[in-house]
Amino acid sequence: MALDGEGRAVGYTTIAVPADDQTYVFQWGTYVRREHRGRRLGLAVKTANLRVVQDDHPERKLVFTCNTETNAPMVDINESMGFRKYELLVEFQRKL
Repeated sequence: MALDGEGRAVGYTTIAVPADDQTYVFQWGTYVRREHRGRRLGLAVKTANLRVVQDDHPERKLVFTCNTETNAPMVDINESMGFRKYELLVEFQRKL
C-alpha cells in the first residue's frame, strides 16, 4: 500500500499465493487514487509485492496479472515489468 505524507492510503495492490499450487502467483487489483496518478505509485506497489513473493516464496515461477487494454498506463507498467500477453478474456456487456 502507498501512503501519502499524512498516512492516508493513496494506492494499493494485491497478490495471491495459492496454497494448493507451488508454481503460480496471481497479481490482482492495483489502484492509485486519481490525484496521485502519474507518480509511478502503481509500479512501486506492484514491485514491492513481487519482491516479498520472491523472498518468501522463491519456488514460485509464474505470476499472472490482468487488466483492461483500455488502461494504457497499467498496460505500460505491466509491460515494463516484463509481463507478456498470455491469453485474451472477452467479456460482453448489455445495458439494461
